[in-house]
Amino acid sequence: MILALCQYQNCDREHRHHLEAKAQQAALVCAKPCYVFRELLHYLAAHRLVRPGYSFMQDTVGKA
Repeated sequence: MILALCQYQNCDREHRHHLEAKAQQAALVCAKPCYVFRELLHYLAAHRLVRPGYSFMQDTVGKA
């Protein structure tokens, strides 16, 4: 109910695939992990998505 009030969505499987693609694009611009991580946070905020778990974010940035 809180997510609906704030117009946020959970980060489901489809959104996670978009995050992985965004991480790969960001890594082409700058290979620093902090840059890739910040770009993912911007993506999540812009699309009003709840942040996935830390381990998913860490794995995604590491793969990119």
